[in-house]
Amino acid sequence: MHPTVTREEVERLAEAAAYKYNASESVTTGGCKAGISYDYKAPDAYEVLRRFLIAMMPYIDVGVS
Repeated sequence: MHPTVTREEVERLAEAAAYKYNASESVTTGGCKAGISYDYKAPDAYEVLRRFLIAMMPYIDVGVS
């Protein structure tokens, strides 16, 4: 969560992670990246993050075994 995070930045982070996990040849390790373009110092930042995590939970649950 940062006011200047961009989609391109998150895509680059995800691509770098994909190379890392591919290099480790692990079939049980993986990951994803996400970004929230929002001021983490804002009074309601915790609530924004909470709502984001609730919205992402179905995707997180599917990927966690």
